[in-house]
Amino acid sequence: MFKKLQFLGFVFLLLGHIAISQSRDSYVIMISIDGMRNDYTEIHDAINLKQFASSGAIAKSMLPSFPSKTFPNHYTLVTGMYPEHHGIIANTFYDPASKMTYRGSNPNTVQDGKWYGGTPLWVVAEQQNIKTGCYFWIGSEAEIQDVRPSYYKSYDENIPETKRVEQVVDWLKLPESDRPRFITLYFELVDDAGHNFGPLAPETKSTVQQIDSIIGQLNDQVAKLNLPVNFVLVSDHGMIQVDQENPIDITGILPKEGVTVVPEDTFILLHSEDENLIDETYNNLKLFARDFDVYKKGFLPDNFHFNSTPLAGDLTLIARAPKVFGIMGSAIKPGAHGYNSTIPEMGGSFIAWGPAIKKDITIEPFENIHVFPLIARILNLDISSLEIDGRLEVLKEILKED
Repeated sequence: MFKKLQFLGFVFLLLGHIAISQSRDSYVIMISIDGMRNDYTEIHDAINLKQFASSGAIAKSMLPSFPSKTFPNHYTLVTGMYPEHHGIIANTFYDPASKMTYRGSNPNTVQDGKWYGGTPLWVVAEQQNIKTGCYFWIGSEAEIQDVRPSYYKSYDENIPETKRVEQVVDWLKLPESDRPRFITLYFELVDDAGHNFGPLAPETKSTVQQIDSIIGQLNDQVAKLNLPVNFVLVSDHGMIQVDQENPIDITGILPKEGVTVVPEDTFILLHSEDENLIDETYNNLKLFARDFDVYKKGFLPDNFHFNSTPLAGDLTLIARAPKVFGIMGSAIKPGAHGYNSTIPEMGGSFIAWGPAIKKDITIEPFENIHVFPLIARILNLDISSLEIDGRLEVLKEILKED
């Protein structure tokens, strides 16, 4: 009888432990593989990611916001807003009001919270007494709404990927009161290879498999902690093989003075206080616009979601894929991105797995604005007061809950 009671006590204790375990608050590790095109998992044989997709959810493609560049899309992913609404409209852009330029390569602007609109996930979480940790993410180095992540790192591409993983695991090993429940983790190697060698190059495949292995190690180490951790793997955009031999040359068309030019390989923003000069430049560019399109401010196609920002160029020039603009002093690299999401190669990756995610589910392509409300739901964050572009119903089907 005593042994029976002991056994029943053990069972009740075990059931109690399970109940407690299931009621603990969820965690999310949001991983970005910069430049991870939607088809890389298959064509570059990322064996771990394929396994995680089968044990969770994968999208056929995740559509980036325009322009499909690193800074605007990473910030879209954590705010649920189009770049025209959150304000980070490109990696580099000019503010006509302040006459200042935001540069992703300049720590002074990157770390200045005045540039960042919207409310990033780590700010929402911290405001609701949930600790967060960011091992690199656009905006995480700045004080936004007087808030920073509990733990964050200033971007340094020289830090090995394995060290980044070690820190994430160490954060999760902290006492519960100090432990971050929302964590970001960023890898740039795949994007670098795509630019330097092209999306289908063996060098790009090698980096995909390298990062795939590292994420597999992260998953294994996190599993040992017995925490309800969900993984949301994303990329900011895809990559396309460009025409390196015939870059678009507009240097002879642009005015020699009176305009501020913000050049990128796939698009160019032009600013001027002289409306007559803008009209004249627009007309001249239209005459030569065979491999690119030119738009006046406020007249881009609606699906670009780029018309309501005062930061947009008075003129926006967009190359027609796979063409790129020839930028003085810059070599034309084999791979590029920045076009609108109607170009299939711009599609990014989305894979989610963990206790809150249904298994073996494939979803249709969706816009990356919808990732924010998904993660907010998993973390049980109240975002009812926020004005965002994303909608939970788009991705709610992958959740195990109602």
